[in-house]
Amino acid sequence: MTDRDHLLRAICAAPEDDIVRLVFADEIEANGEGKYAAFIRAQIAAPDRGRIYEFARPGGAEQFSPGTPLRFCGALWAVPGWSAIGISRGFVTSVAVRKPAFLAVAAELFSAQPITRVKLDGARPSANWSRNIGPRERYSWYNSAGRSGASPDAELPDELMPLSGYARCDYADIPEALDALSERCVRFGRAAAGLPEWTPERAAS
Repeated sequence: MTDRDHLLRAICAAPEDDIVRLVFADEIEANGEGKYAAFIRAQIAAPDRGRIYEFARPGGAEQFSPGTPLRFCGALWAVPGWSAIGISRGFVTSVAVRKPAFLAVAAELFSAQPITRVKLDGARPSANWSRNIGPRERYSWYNSAGRSGASPDAELPDELMPLSGYARCDYADIPEALDALSERCVRFGRAAAGLPEWTPERAAS
């Protein structure tokens, strides 16, 4: 592995750490990638440094809007199945992936960029009524054993269910359900890529 590869691996291992991103910028600037280095530094120094800039996947790596860093996505271009990315602090931090493709490409995605947010295209929780709490709508993900007539969009592979053996998990609203799914995808992807566990709470600390 090159120094660049080692630094990128360190960034993926610790997405919240800006220092290693700045070291990466120094390394690539010394090797002729001054524009990308400047972009990383500018995003980290910006007052809205946590802002995520979202882009749909263009037709090829050479197609990008002027001033955007899509051409800097490196190995991510070779990974199939993703439809959109979010860039923050100089690197891809969020990705939208086709639900059927995610498990197969997760290791590649999380090895390529420091991803901390995942959206599965085609995944949407199913509304239901909870007998335990009365007439209040809840939103659920199911595995194949527990779907029982619910929308196929709400079905997830067992690897993305919150607890092994559970056929269903309930949430108060759709954003909460999508946040929970994203966290499960991040946990799965990082494990598949051999990265240490990471949580949103760790980033906030």
